[in-house]
Amino acid sequence: MFHLTVTKNYQDLSNQTAQYLADYVENNPKAVLCCSTGGTPTGMYEELAKIVETKHINCSEVTVIKFDEWVGLDATNPSTCEYYLQKYVIQPLKIPVKHYIHFDNSTTDPEKECERINLLLQDIIIDIFVLGLGTNGHLGFNEPGSDPRLHAHIVQLTEDTLSHPMLSGNTKPVTKGMTLGIQDILDAKTALLLVNGAHKQKQFARLMTKEISSDFPASYLWQHPQVECFVDRVATE
Repeated sequence: MFHLTVTKNYQDLSNQTAQYLADYVENNPKAVLCCSTGGTPTGMYEELAKIVETKHINCSEVTVIKFDEWVGLDATNPSTCEYYLQKYVIQPLKIPVKHYIHFDNSTTDPEKECERINLLLQDIIIDIFVLGLGTNGHLGFNEPGSDPRLHAHIVQLTEDTLSHPMLSGNTKPVTKGMTLGIQDILDAKTALLLVNGAHKQKQFARLMTKEISSDFPASYLWQHPQVECFVDRVATE
């Protein structure tokens, strides 16, 4: 089922999705969340932290999984997914270290690191997989042409992805990423897709054609049993 909610604006999108996550965690204290990074979910994470603090929701048993990570950047680098998640999710929600599963930025063997993550996740069911829609249709670092059967793997990143604002202040060369695969998304109970901004109009329109293609990774969401898609109005125009 693909359930679409059109919100008034980005703030409304952030509020509604934050409430969706807060309600789920409150009712499922041992929830497993896979979290994406980037500009789109930031507002949601900020609002979620406020709700959790105001309602005194205990997140000590919640498990958070990092969706992806750039290869070759130290965890303290502000451009990393690690830095982002620590700032907006792990620390605000007080997620214990033992409940945080993540690609290790310090690895010198990305392939072995992906194998480690796959072993850790083989018996874990993700409740909610938080996603954004990439400007080239990617999901995380699952670029156009990605094999939908893959789990955690290494990716040669496209120029479109390498021009992401997250890397704007970075001076170290980046060409690859580690990411959970499309199969991990499809195996999750619910995929929570956030889409915002005029710059996502073209890709959102393509998504809504329901045409499934490896050139457009987000299209595989039409094969998912439960998708909650929140999009702000400007992205639908």
